[in-house]
Amino acid sequence: MNHYESLYKHLGRKYWSVLSLLPVSLIAPKFILNGREIRMHLNFLLLADSGHAKSQTAREFEKISFNVISTKNMSVPRLYHEVKKRNGDKMTLVVEDVAIWFMDEEKIKFLEGMTGEEESYNRENMRNIKDKDKHLDLISFCSGTSENITNRRLKEGILRRFFTMIIVLSKEEHDEIIDFIMSGSNKKLRINDSEQIVKFYQELKKIQDGTHPTIQPIEGYIFPGKERMIKLSDSIKSMTDYLHRKFNHSSATEVEEVFRLAISYAFLNIHNKHKNGLIRDNKLVITEEDLNVAENLIRQEIYAKKIIYSCIYSIDILGFRTMSKLREWENKRREKGKSEIPKEAKFIYSRNIKK
Repeated sequence: MNHYESLYKHLGRKYWSVLSLLPVSLIAPKFILNGREIRMHLNFLLLADSGHAKSQTAREFEKISFNVISTKNMSVPRLYHEVKKRNGDKMTLVVEDVAIWFMDEEKIKFLEGMTGEEESYNRENMRNIKDKDKHLDLISFCSGTSENITNRRLKEGILRRFFTMIIVLSKEEHDEIIDFIMSGSNKKLRINDSEQIVKFYQELKKIQDGTHPTIQPIEGYIFPGKERMIKLSDSIKSMTDYLHRKFNHSSATEVEEVFRLAISYAFLNIHNKHKNGLIRDNKLVITEEDLNVAENLIRQEIYAKKIIYSCIYSIDILGFRTMSKLREWENKRREKGKSEIPKEAKFIYSRNIKK
């Protein structure tokens, strides 16, 4: 992450805290939860304004992930064709300008099918019946601005399937980025660092392919004892309490996601695990550090969901259709001594209601 932060100040570390885990989640084996196999695949939705290095980040991500489908300028039939010709291989879907996708019902259905629990696609006009309901092995990275994110259709589908991050820079961060860019005009391109990162992920894949010289493929995981699991459960219940009370949101999604995050982070550090005896009978030991990282990430994700769900509620139920209506509501909040509207919510409002 230090490498990407050195390229994109105030953005690289935030973006790659999640992005670094996605390719790992594609190759790691499923985990067992209450006697049920749970898929590992992480999906990431990044919402940020223009000029936040989203396209550059997508290009960097395409270098490290596996079997990438870049969807730029692709029609839905072409997307189905690209998925079909990979014939069930592990693949990565990269969507830029996701706001445009959220205006297209067919593309929303495509994305839901690709990233849902069933991980299959079903296109009614497929000529060959064998092409319908094919199982997929896929992760996805979608990025863009926040237009159309308040579509209620997304709340029950896409937003439940994706780890969502909203990035809004402060004035101080913005100014520091300008200084950072200007000061780097004479710096050399750090190609070697990027190449080493690509090689690192290729090596992780070799482990699971069974071609690594010293580390055997991971077959499962060893989790901490009951006491730590109860603590984790209580933490998630506390974090999701508002979403459940206000929007009847089920926290089952976050429970599964926190395991995916912890396992992916552990796998990312597999060489240290191997060195320190934290791989036993080809099972990866999940440590306190792994769980702490996962908890911190899921806290960010739950905060993003809280912001988006609240914006959907404000627009659909409270009728915030114009900025003047929003300002009127904001002034009433101030008169009552309530906290300011979060900057992430203002970012979403500004892109989804009339001036």
